[in-house]
Amino acid sequence: MTSIRERLEAKRRRTAVVPVLVSDPSEDQQAAVTLQQAHALRLREEGYDSAVGAAAVEAAAARVREHWADVHLQSLPPAEWEMIVSTHTGETGIDWDAVLALLLAHSCIDPDLRDEEWWAARLADDAWSAGDTAALKRALLLLNVDAFDPYVPKG
Repeated sequence: MTSIRERLEAKRRRTAVVPVLVSDPSEDQQAAVTLQQAHALRLREEGYDSAVGAAAVEAAAARVREHWADVHLQSLPPAEWEMIVSTHTGETGIDWDAVLALLLAHSCIDPDLRDEEWWAARLADDAWSAGDTAALKRALLLLNVDAFDPYVPKG
């Protein structure tokens, strides 16, 4: 059995995955739902090969999933987070317009995504919605600032 001390010593930087929608999934979603419904209806049919049907449903779900690109992020060392954020914080809080690309470049696990200028260009592109950037900001805050509250009130 692993002790609490050993578990704490084994702690690693926090990570998160932010799925970013990169293409319209509507057609593939509709096809997947139709296939899933047909599979569910046929499960009770005699002679129906449920394994083949389940594999087709899984393949359709995989096609839907391809419409998102997963951005893998990790928390920054506290000193690095503070240094970056403190130089881009004003009276109203973090200046996300000025710092988001830099934070993403420092937080991405994939070395190909560790490029501030590349992120700045992506975020300035009209294809990126406020929801896309909000998801990235939220993930950065969850990784670097927020903490899970494990305490349950005793009452």
